[in-house]
Amino acid sequence: MRHTMRALSLWALAALTLGVVACDDSIEGTSFPEIQATPNRVVLTPVPIGQQTSSVVALRNVGGSELIITEIAFTNATNDLEFSKNHAALPIRLGADEIAELTVTFTPRDSVLGEGGVYVRSNDRDTPELLIPITTTNAQTGLTVEPAALQLVAEAVGSPVEGSVTLTNIGLVPVTVLDVFLTEETPRDFEPAEDTAARPTLNQDQSAQFTVRYTPRDATPDRGTLVLLTDDPQYPRIEVPLTGLLPRPAIQVEPGQVNFGAVDQGSETEPTVLTVTNVGSAPLTLERIEFAFAAPPINDQYRLVDLPELPVTLAPDSGDFVQVGVVYAPQVDGRHRTAISFVSNDPVSGIYTVPVDGRVRRPCISVRPAEVSFGRVALGQESARQQLQVANCGDMPLEISAIAIDNMQFSWANEGGGQQAAQVIDPLSAVNLEVWYANAGLAQGDLDEGTLTISNNTPDNPELAVPLSVVGGGAPTCDLIVLPNRVDFGLVSRGSNRTRTLQVVNRGTGECQIRTEVIAPVIPIPGIPPVFFLTRPAGARRAAPGEFIDFDVTYSPRFFSADAATYTVTYFDPFQNLEKMATATVQGVSGESNIEVIPSRLDFGAVTAGECASRDERITVYNTGIVDLCIRDVNFEGACDEFFLVERPRADADGCIIVSRNQPADFIFNYEPGALGEDECEVIFVSDAADNPNLRVPLRGEGVADSRQTDEFVQTSGRTVDVLFVVDNSGSMSEEQRNLRDNFADFIGGAQQFQNDYQLGIVTTDMDNPNQSGKLQGPRIMRRGPNVEAVFQDTVEVGTNGAGEEHGLEAAQRALSDPLAFDTGIACQGDGDCMDPDVCVEGFCGGHNRGFLRDDAALEIVFVSDEDDYSPGTLNFFVDFFKNIKGFRNEGLFRASAIVGANNGRAASCESNDGAADPGRRYVEVADRTNGEVYSICDANFGASLREIGNRAFGLPVQFFLTRPAVPESVDVAVNGVPRNMGWIYDEPSNSVVFDEATVPAPNDRIVVNYNTQCFPRRN
Repeated sequence: MRHTMRALSLWALAALTLGVVACDDSIEGTSFPEIQATPNRVVLTPVPIGQQTSSVVALRNVGGSELIITEIAFTNATNDLEFSKNHAALPIRLGADEIAELTVTFTPRDSVLGEGGVYVRSNDRDTPELLIPITTTNAQTGLTVEPAALQLVAEAVGSPVEGSVTLTNIGLVPVTVLDVFLTEETPRDFEPAEDTAARPTLNQDQSAQFTVRYTPRDATPDRGTLVLLTDDPQYPRIEVPLTGLLPRPAIQVEPGQVNFGAVDQGSETEPTVLTVTNVGSAPLTLERIEFAFAAPPINDQYRLVDLPELPVTLAPDSGDFVQVGVVYAPQVDGRHRTAISFVSNDPVSGIYTVPVDGRVRRPCISVRPAEVSFGRVALGQESARQQLQVANCGDMPLEISAIAIDNMQFSWANEGGGQQAAQVIDPLSAVNLEVWYANAGLAQGDLDEGTLTISNNTPDNPELAVPLSVVGGGAPTCDLIVLPNRVDFGLVSRGSNRTRTLQVVNRGTGECQIRTEVIAPVIPIPGIPPVFFLTRPAGARRAAPGEFIDFDVTYSPRFFSADAATYTVTYFDPFQNLEKMATATVQGVSGESNIEVIPSRLDFGAVTAGECASRDERITVYNTGIVDLCIRDVNFEGACDEFFLVERPRADADGCIIVSRNQPADFIFNYEPGALGEDECEVIFVSDAADNPNLRVPLRGEGVADSRQTDEFVQTSGRTVDVLFVVDNSGSMSEEQRNLRDNFADFIGGAQQFQNDYQLGIVTTDMDNPNQSGKLQGPRIMRRGPNVEAVFQDTVEVGTNGAGEEHGLEAAQRALSDPLAFDTGIACQGDGDCMDPDVCVEGFCGGHNRGFLRDDAALEIVFVSDEDDYSPGTLNFFVDFFKNIKGFRNEGLFRASAIVGANNGRAASCESNDGAADPGRRYVEVADRTNGEVYSICDANFGASLREIGNRAFGLPVQFFLTRPAVPESVDVAVNGVPRNMGWIYDEPSNSVVFDEATVPAPNDRIVVNYNTQCFPRRN
């Protein structure tokens, strides 16, 4: 049936945000406009259906020049029937530290949890489009405090000023204020007014005001905290930051630090320009600019240029600035750290310093490990070979002239054999050496030592010494063990692989001989193929005393089950003339989990080693169940020194990061390679999820030397494509389904022209009917052939008896997920040959949609509905899920498009002769965030819309995604070796080159894109 209104109930509104509004010296912006929203997220707590309440967002200019707000608009996912906004007429112009208010009003019409956001577009160059998310909760209590932080500006020392905060109960349950006080750290300049002695009980919509008086005793800014204690379990303690100050100047210098990096001795850099501005409220007088004190000859390596005439006065809010340049011209070797001092009348930062750093380009040597112990080695035995990594940690080639050991019982060789001492190691590169010990006469318990010396051209360490040691082991023994002895892979999704590294260790004092290895199920089941595989065996080989030998076991489950296997290594002990065995148990579980992490693998790509960090990347933990989950810890496992967790949600008092169905947890990571080559490790999310307490995500990145990147593409002549149509089958959709049927030829025309290998599938938006619920309808998969048009036309009219509440996003997610999409690859003749939940589909065990989703194919989803989506789950979850299917770095392989209630690509109500349509906000948002197209379902003829979708799906690609973030102005494009200066644009948000339709390269054309890569600052 058609929904014009949903007669359910929703409690919502009003955000309690206790963010800190900074005092003057923390509102020191730049000379450019900079927008700040307080709160930066609106969290809506309940009000009865039909009632309304409002939340105010303060939009503040924390920059140094005029901020111009040109547009304030809800996102497509925001229901404008329930949410409204109010603000000053556009454009809004804000000077430094000026505030404009944005009021968001909420009037719930039903019980569905709402979500959305407000875009604020301005001339802020770093954040031209600020998104303020809006979410709702199910809580029955709620408090707001306005303002969230209180700033008091007195006219003069000793002159009092008062300010108040208002506490409002926007919940349904009465709340009592238990106490009001200032913290002990709050200066005596602040004092509560008499009315703070009141301890009121607030019913719904009632408010109480609490006043603070500020009397400054000197010109120094003061900070404190007002505390409100309540009996509201959600907000038992509310802290309101207090700031008190006098009008004062405030100096700001950009950039805040200068790092020249490595420079050749005797050369001179281009000047780095520093800009001084006044971000305060009184005139700033800049008196001197000079180098800070540093031991000679540090400051002699730098020079200030273009010094202005001083003193100079900068008026507040004037946009005036002063600039000075600094040059690095190193004449002596070493690293040179100093600072530039800016002396002014700023009472807080009277001497404002900017750190300056530079170094002379030079080689550097490091060795890992710094010393080697061979443990115990028996008489007449040779130790395991230990590896030494010799790395160049500098900026110039490292020249090794000699390698020597002062004890002939120790030996060394290059990795792979031979002794080539003289060699050159490039910056950020490394070579490996092997060292070992042969016991020709060392008695049991005696110590032998030596030193390996590497002669090189570094000025600091020209003779690098590596201590070597060993202990005599007496009579030789052979004893192999496997570490760890028990490995739990945890819960692993079907269709994915998880690999763990184990080690065979010889803890004896003599040599062993590995002969065979095998991994076998603990309980073999006839007809069931193995799920554990020895993907990198230790191999038949000698195991020297003390040697650790790596091997890999991979778990690749095909069924929902608990699995276990035993790894057995057979070896020969020559000293006892016996064949022995060592074992380890591996186990894992496959099934559906209520906790999911996206992306399932995070690849940072290539990053310039030693100089740059990657851009920050997000991993989100979603709860797809009903009960809240607790993430207790985040751990790294493996060689993870160059991966960093830079931001995580705040834990509660019990140390839990709570993950609910409507509130996922975002974790931000970055990668800072220090050397060339690939780096891999795993991050582990430890939670109380009963089925998957240790959620593992592999991390990968590669350190490269060059910041100039070349990407090459070959234009295809017709892609392999899987296309899923999600068709609304509610009561009002008969005309739209007929429109799809009648215009399908326009969609498939591109595939016929380019001879694509394609598959088509159709699902409905009905998730109540078990025969639908994400299952492909009709003949399941429609493939290229003479009758495909007729088959599609027969299938796409899926009827109008579907569930009244459309779950299109959930239907697509279910259609492309395990168990429906899983393929075991096991032949069958009937369902009885398969293990639940799999069935026999076209001769193989798997889900109903087995075979639709192909690894080598692009994926297109087309949503067709005259109403919005009401799937349970956040938009972020569905977008992340769809992108994760092909991988987050394969953006060109997935796209979602929508034929919904829309106008000019934006969600909107519309009408046609076939009826009316509600705005398809969630579908439009998914399409926008996956580079898809949006069309109106009210169009009388879908032919043009389907033709455009088909041309993008099947036609020549026009968009080519770059492998590294590019500096926009550096991008150069050539086709077949000929530079293209026109006919394309670089799209920075998607990091891609997009060709005009008229200039798209032809099939098999070679496209080469050269560009400079962005260098994100290192923080760790």
